[in-house]
Amino acid sequence: MNRVIKNIFTTVLFVVISFSFCSKVLAAFSMSLQDLSDTNVTSNEQEVPTTGSISGLPSESYFRVAFQQSSGQSYFGYMKNNVGDWVKIMTSQDCHNYFKVSDASTSALILIVKIGEDNSVDNGNYTLKLRRYTSSCSSYSDSNAIFVALNLPTPSPSPTLSPTSNPTSTPIPSKTPSPSPTPARTPSPKPTPTPSPTPLNTPEEAVLGESTVFPSPPATEPPLNLTENPKIKLPLLAIGLIALGVGLIGFSVFSIIKSAKKSYTIESENKNNQIS
Repeated sequence: MNRVIKNIFTTVLFVVISFSFCSKVLAAFSMSLQDLSDTNVTSNEQEVPTTGSISGLPSESYFRVAFQQSSGQSYFGYMKNNVGDWVKIMTSQDCHNYFKVSDASTSALILIVKIGEDNSVDNGNYTLKLRRYTSSCSSYSDSNAIFVALNLPTPSPSPTLSPTSNPTSTPIPSKTPSPSPTPARTPSPKPTPTPSPTPLNTPEEAVLGESTVFPSPPATEPPLNLTENPKIKLPLLAIGLIALGVGLIGFSVFSIIKSAKKSYTIESENKNNQIS
């Protein structure tokens, strides 16, 4: 009898222990990250809100959300912690600046993440993951990955300035000094020579059947006084010379006519004497 009671007690104890172990297994920690409503990121400072679901949190923990280009590569970005500070995602195991959760009954988390201006990344498809650290930061576990597309503005290339060749300076021709004008010389007034009077041809008188020409004597002109004013003295001198010439010519003509008459009278008398 005692042995039967002992077996029953052993069986009940085994069942109680088994149920206790199963309840602990069913209550194991789990977490997941929900898909984003907008998976397009267009700026490094764009804030991306994410929602994490957790259950069975065993103790105080720290959580973070970070970008990753592909599996095996480094995580990057900034996350806002539980006190409102932006914390840069680091590769070290120091997790005490991340989002702290002390309440083990917490079932949902809203974590905000962004790329950050100091992170230079290429456009393309990336993933976001939720990570939980223990309070000592000694171990961690990751959630599922959700996809996000980065379509950041591409900086326009700065225009390359082509070297500008210096324009060839055209030599400026030196000005040739123009010769100073030589003052025109004013000619001194020259005395106008007075033309000598042309001797008049005296009429030819027929004397004894022959014609005799008596040349008029050349008129002598007094020397010109060039020191006197030619505008006043020269015309008076010319008038005087012309009057003298006319007088001489008239005297010569008178003498010729008188001589001719005398010769003609003597000839006529001689003829008359011969006839008688």
